[in-house]
Amino acid sequence: TKSSQELLTKTVQIKITDVDFNSQKIYIEQGKGDKDRYVTFPKTFALTLHAYISVLQRDPDRVYLFESPRIPG
Repeated sequence: TKSSQELLTKTVQIKITDVDFNSQKIYIEQGKGDKDRYVTFPKTFALTLHAYISVLQRDPDRVYLFESPRIPG
């Protein structure tokens, strides 16, 4: 559906720098209603997310949290 595609597109557009571990928030640019917003994530997820980002940062050219060959970042 259109809304599923929009959600997937927004997900692959999240940059590594959009994740703020201090406030446990992820910045979403032009989200629902074309508004910028923050979404929170639980402390229980922070460790897993931090480990995932640590692996991604081994590639100095990596910008996005998730990448898709079909959807431009």
